Amino acid sequence: MSSRSPTPAAMPRANVASVAAHYEEHPYPRYPLWASLPASHTYGLDAATLWMARHGTPLLEPPRVLVAGCGSFLPYPFSLANPQGHVTALDLSQANLSRAAWHLRLHGRRNVALHRGDLLDPATSPGPFHLVDAFGVLHHLPDPAEGLRRLRERLAPGGLLRVMLYARDLRRTTESARRALRRVGVRTLAQLDAMVRRAPRTSRLRQLVERRLRDPAERADALLHPLACIFTTESLRRLIDSTGLYVWRFAHPGARLDPAQEWLRLETLERDGAVRSHYVVWLSDAPPPEPPPLGPGTRLIAHPRLQPLAWRPWRSWVPARMGRPNPPLDRPTRALLRRLKAPTAWEALTPSQQALLPALVEALFVVRLRPGEALP
Repeated sequence: MSSRSPTPAAMPRANVASVAAHYEEHPYPRYPLWASLPASHTYGLDAATLWMARHGTPLLEPPRVLVAGCGSFLPYPFSLANPQGHVTALDLSQANLSRAAWHLRLHGRRNVALHRGDLLDPATSPGPFHLVDAFGVLHHLPDPAEGLRRLRERLAPGGLLRVMLYARDLRRTTESARRALRRVGVRTLAQLDAMVRRAPRTSRLRQLVERRLRDPAERADALLHPLACIFTTESLRRLIDSTGLYVWRFAHPGARLDPAQEWLRLETLERDGAVRSHYVVWLSDAPPPEPPPLGPGTRLIAHPRLQPLAWRPWRSWVPARMGRPNPPLDRPTRALLRRLKAPTAWEALTPSQQALLPALVEALFVVRLRPGEALP
């Protein structure tokens, strides 16, 4: 199987119906309906807190969130992350939406509106939204740039847009296998599994399936999808530039906090074929403003999804969601989160508490407010 892959612009067009049909047959992901998440694990999806982190000012209305290409699970964590917000979940597949509806119902989540439709249709869920999410979606469109433009049109001024896109280095083997399977006419899981069983143990396809794609839903999404494209750092930059959007921050594992430094890191890794995560990027419609200085005159507040953990000493860890390792929830950190339940001036904190703040702000555990800003 060749490791070469076409650029996004060279991908063959596949109509919306074929993608919809794929997800009707293979809803994705297929987590158990009883699977739940602690609210703290969704801290990176809280639209109001993300707004404060970017602007240094509070969002003065309930957040409106669009989950575009929501699949069968994402409506649930977005509902948890935005309990006072309004979440719109959009997907091509009724099978995905039905499973998402069951998940929401079983967990008592009622602030999500599910819509079946095409994100390329500007009349579908037009917005505006304070947060738009397209995690693992644009690379399944015939023209990812068109999809990103359509999502930008739905973005409220000052809002944020998150995308995840396949990275060439990480996806190379899987994409080669997917294209080879389509060339030989493999279209169903039964055909794929039969081919894998017949393949020798040294087969790249068999090793891929047995090591990384043991779950049937993951196998179907990775190897039977009718349309997928992969990105290099250069093509990712072109995609973003073509839509006039700006990088606020990268959120894939190992990302540098400064976008310019992260572009350089990715380019260096790519020269060695060593990119080991797909791209996760937070975008905005204007260059991010300079954050309030972390010092005298700054006020700070703890992330509302994490404040309850300040009272739970048995919870010492929160999975990273913003690209950088999270600080541990040790006793001094929990005490500081309790102290920052309401906006608190830098000067009111002890030197030892002040020393903890750079890492907590970087991880989004604590958010800076500009002088004079008050919460609604």
